[in-house]
Amino acid sequence: MLIVDETSTSKYSSVHIAAFVTAYARIKLFEGMEEVIKNGGEIFYCDTDCLVTNGYLPLGKNLGDWDLENDSLIKEGVFLFPKFYSYITEKDTVQKHKGFSQFYDFEKYKNALLSNNFSEFSETWDSIASVLECNKRHLPHLSVIEKSRSVKGVFSKRILEDNYTTSPLYISESIY
Repeated sequence: MLIVDETSTSKYSSVHIAAFVTAYARIKLFEGMEEVIKNGGEIFYCDTDCLVTNGYLPLGKNLGDWDLENDSLIKEGVFLFPKFYSYITEKDTVQKHKGFSQFYDFEKYKNALLSNNFSEFSETWDSIASVLECNKRHLPHLSVIEKSRSVKGVFSKRILEDNYTTSPLYISESIY
């Protein structure tokens, strides 16, 4: 049960419109998936606003129509996590890794998948700490601190099977 103890006072918040747009986008996504499967195609990756597939999708130029992000055939791809994947096309290598700026070798994706070891995906950089961070760490304001980011390799929404496919996570106990 959701308990809300305060009300938004924003004049520009329209939750019903945001809910409609999200629901409509999901409907379009599922219709696209249905179209691909109906025509004998396979879906390799799906996210909020995209499908990676070897199947047909009707393209258009209007808002909400399907568009090609990459018009080359995919030769090989590794889809590790949501928003974290790489694939090789006839023309180049495409990578999406939310939160990371570095370009990683395609083989690192393959090795991570096969070994279930994601330690290769990490970054460290210097950053100016926020006032809150400085206070928390007892540092002078405008201090430079080292920050890092790494991939944890946790499947929180799906179960990774032995043959590298996934299945939906099923919770059998009531949470209420």
